[in-house]
Amino acid sequence: MVLLRGAISEVALENIYLSSAGIQAVVHARGSLTATTDKL
Repeated sequence: MVLLRGAISEVALENIYLSSAGIQAVVHARGSLTATTDKL
């Protein structure tokens, strides 16, 4: 099991792609992240 905890301090939208299948967005986020693994 992997547990992820964090906080986002900044979000920036870079590009948006439109297609017949849907919408895709490229987003850059800045902040902190802590990952904890158990029983690997």
